[in-house]
Amino acid sequence: MAWRMHIIPAEGEMKHLLRFVSCAALMVAAFLPRVARADDFNDMTIVKFSSAVRVPGATLAAGTYKFQVLETAADRIVVKITNETESHTFATVIANRNYWGTPAAHRDDPLAPTPGKTEFAFYESPAGQPQAVKTWFYPGQSFGFEFVYDKSDR
Repeated sequence: MAWRMHIIPAEGEMKHLLRFVSCAALMVAAFLPRVARADDFNDMTIVKFSSAVRVPGATLAAGTYKFQVLETAADRIVVKITNETESHTFATVIANRNYWGTPAAHRDDPLAPTPGKTEFAFYESPAGQPQAVKTWFYPGQSFGFEFVYDKSDR
């Protein structure tokens, strides 16, 4: 005759087990890599330039480009500039936040970017040279992205 023994955890032990499993699941979820999406999270914008423009480290010929913010662990903002299909990266640049697009700025400055509309601002450049992109304002944001250039690059 075989004896069978069933071990049923006590009520207090079951609560500890559930807490442990819940904490373990949260820890695993916290360390999983995030997937980049083409939405408001990465401010993906497709823009068509009618003439050549410069960005830090590259000159973009007239054409269609995709600008998007990359997720980084640092406090810096990194903008990736690719062709429309993302098969070629033209530049990966550092940017700072530019708060010129805030509602207060719109009251004080009639030239401030229009909310709800993608806008690019450019530095002045000599005749015959491509303009350098200064800022990019994504629709609905209270700030824009100001590209960081070397002093000799502007």
